[in-house]
Amino acid sequence: MKSFLITILSIQLAVWGFVGIEILGFDIPIIRQIVCFLYLSFVPGILILRILRIQDLTNSETILYSVGLSIISVILVGLLTNLIFPLMGVYNPISLIPLVISLSILIFILSILCIISEFDATPDTKSAALYSDLSKILNFKVLFFGSLPILAIFGTYFMNYGNDNRLNLCLLIILSLLPIFVSRNTLPRSYYPFIVLMASLSLLLDKSLITSYLCGSDIFGEYNTANNVLLGSQWLLDKPGVLNGMLSVTILAPVYSIVTNVSLMWVLKIVYPLLFSLLPLGVYIYVSKQFNEKFAFLSGILVAYTSSFYGIMLEAARQQIAEIFLVLIIILIFQKIERKKKAFLLIAFSLGLIMSHYGISYIFLILLTASAVFLAIDTKYDLLAKVEEMSPRFLSLDLFDKSSYSKENYNSSVYLQYLLFFVVALISWYVYISSSVIFNNFVHLLDIIANSISLGADVSSIEGLNTIVSRLSISREI
Repeated sequence: MKSFLITILSIQLAVWGFVGIEILGFDIPIIRQIVCFLYLSFVPGILILRILRIQDLTNSETILYSVGLSIISVILVGLLTNLIFPLMGVYNPISLIPLVISLSILIFILSILCIISEFDATPDTKSAALYSDLSKILNFKVLFFGSLPILAIFGTYFMNYGNDNRLNLCLLIILSLLPIFVSRNTLPRSYYPFIVLMASLSLLLDKSLITSYLCGSDIFGEYNTANNVLLGSQWLLDKPGVLNGMLSVTILAPVYSIVTNVSLMWVLKIVYPLLFSLLPLGVYIYVSKQFNEKFAFLSGILVAYTSSFYGIMLEAARQQIAEIFLVLIIILIFQKIERKKKAFLLIAFSLGLIMSHYGISYIFLILLTASAVFLAIDTKYDLLAKVEEMSPRFLSLDLFDKSSYSKENYNSSVYLQYLLFFVVALISWYVYISSSVIFNNFVHLLDIIANSISLGADVSSIEGLNTIVSRLSISREI
């Protein structure tokens, strides 16, 4: 505990030092960016995990939860700074000094709570530390797979400035061989999460750094929205626009840019892909709770190797953050954690999802509603008790973790409470932020769907159905 708090304090003092040096007109490149990135992305989250004293978390789960909690902490701190500091006469809250003061207060409060929590903890409830056996971390396999992102960086550099893509090709060949090695059981299973993370990060950097400019469509709107916050040093919560209410763009990106002293463009091209690379790791963690490690690895790699992951997703910064929260929520549902702690984490990650992307939030709400209906039916007819009888034969091959089908994990009352919270939080945020533009658009969409359904037999009014049943012209048939 003592060494842990000393590490946190050292990082905090380093951040203060970097801020002081910048005020004096100097800067320490690279080191500041690395330290401040770790400060924003890990420190708040790891402190919260120590306070909650959640047991039996793997290193992968600890990292994923820490990053998720850190992101929502930074978003909420930025939001509160934006709302409170103007009341004290500070009209540029989204700037270096106010943000560092707010973040420092957060770290101080969390550290105090961490000490109190540690004093109250018994030996069997203390949080497990991250794996730190250097003899097993610093070996050839770890160094080899850990060098894949470096290979991607140098490959894009030589491609951009020397038109030489040989390193990029080497990277793609190595990545293409990974599923084969795993299928033949030539790699230790303990390395699977690390390999999935390094492979996904390599692909994202290989795509993102291949040009010095932003690429895509949505990313330009996100850049302009975040840049307006940077230029004005304040987020205007009542400003119309669907992007203005997405704090994954309007708060998170400016905070990273200001604290790390990295331009907004490179925050979107480097920092966001670094965070988003955790998505396949989250898929691995979730699938490993249902299947064995090999299935989990192939599932995570499949997500990472899908072109939309390292292509389209790089064009939507807010969606990258939202999908991190989404996979965290899904993992948490199947995580065996004390109910109050699970509720706290669900609330935190759900707020992060709602504040990050409206589309994914609406889709998740539909899925939650469908799940609540199923659970209500199950409460009456006990359908889950028949899962074993209805399951295919391969369920008996020890691929599934049957404990995940227990009543403890599928409690209808808990789900209904969570659904109610999610609905209230979603409507409250989208109604009172950005002049209700997001909520009005959703209502308008529902109205269009309802009108389309009411038209019924009028096939020409439904574009997709009209395409299927209509007769093509002679020229199109040819």
